[in-house]
Amino acid sequence: MNQYTNTLIHQYTTTPIYQYTNNKVIEHAIKIEKQEGNRWRFWGIVEEFDNKVFRVVTLEDKITIHNAFPDRGFKE
Repeated sequence: MNQYTNTLIHQYTTTPIYQYTNNKVIEHAIKIEKQEGNRWRFWGIVEEFDNKVFRVVTLEDKITIHNAFPDRGFKE
């Protein structure tokens, strides 16, 4: 990852809206995909971050968040 991505991830994960935006991505996903290892990927637009597309990875229950980050390479 480059410095820009690291900074963006740090800003995102250390803000009070982190949980809110992750839940918003899960609830209003523009794309959902099953991932290996019993995980799920959700993509959604986060208005609070200049309408960037974020990927949120959850565990099998589709609730417990494993990872979340801006997905600059997103393609529908």
